[in-house]
This record gives sequence, structure tokens and C-alpha cells, in this order.
Amino acid sequence: MSASKIVGLTGVFHRQSRTASLVSQLVSRAQHQYRLEAGFFTLADAGPSLGVARSPTDLDDTAQRLITEIRNADVLVVGVPTYNSSYPGMFKHLLDLMEPDAFAGKPVILAATGGSERHAMMIDFQLRPLFNYFKARTLTTGIFATPQDFTGDAVAAPILQRMDAATAELAPWLRNVRREEPTIA
Repeated sequence: MSASKIVGLTGVFHRQSRTASLVSQLVSRAQHQYRLEAGFFTLADAGPSLGVARSPTDLDDTAQRLITEIRNADVLVVGVPTYNSSYPGMFKHLLDLMEPDAFAGKPVILAATGGSERHAMMIDFQLRPLFNYFKARTLTTGIFATPQDFTGDAVAAPILQRMDAATAELAPWLRNVRREEPTIA
């Protein structure tokens, strides 16, 4: 058996952002706690075909590989910046190109960043219903951070505590994850 895999996905195009930092740190904490393989992707990793794709068949190989990585992950950490009290449109477009059962039964840690605490409920009112549609098992603890929660890439202690609570919720899921090695005939 190979190690279970955790994949971080952000709804941003740059790896140098608060959202990317938040997701990257969540992935790293879970990776070390449970000895997982890890991947981390931004929307830029989908390549140029994402913005013009009307269906999954319109995606180039780069975007197809990204979707395969996301779909094959045992655990997802999804983080988005808050725009107009919701997630970015291109992030939703990526998910629109996936089948409705793409995340069936998969544990997902939800995270978001925003300019103020006024948007903190975005996780529960926007992200959680979106991933419920995809039949994911969104974990109870979501992580919302504002600019005041960051010093450079480092996050404040209360955010670290929420990260620890969220990654602890993975324990029952990872006990049940079994990834079989391919058999050689």
C-alpha cells in the first residue's frame, strides 16, 4: 500500500498570497501529522484552457492532470479568497467541469481568507453547500483568516489552533483510507 495523499487547492492564481499560505500550512500540518503524500495547486496550475473550457473535453492535458490529482486525492484542503461574500468565479468554473460525485465520501477541510470578520460565515454559507453538492464530507472545523491574522506568511495562534482542530478531525477518515498498489500481471 502507498501513503494516502492530501491535496491543497486554492481559488487563487498565485502561490504568494494569504490564501495560498493558509492552505499550504494546513496541508503541511496534516502531511506531517499523518505521514501523507502531499500536493498543492493554485488555479494557475490548470493552465490557459480553464478559462475558455465549456466542458471537460475542452480542457488541455495540463488541466486534465490537475483534475485527476484533485479527484484522486484521499483528502482535500480547499481555500479561497472571499470576493463579494463568495468564492472566485474561476474556482467555481473549475468545479463546474467536474462530475457531481467527484468528491463522494472524501474528507475536505475548508478554509477562506477575507478582508474582515464580516465574511467569516462564507465557509458555511458558500463553500460547505458547494462541496455538499459534490457529496464531499466537509469537516466541521473551517478556518477563516483576515489580514490581521498574518505576519508575513505566519499565522496567528488562534488560526493555528483551528488548523490543529481541523487536522485532528481527519484521524477517523485516514484510518479507513486504503490505497491499493497496482498489481503486476
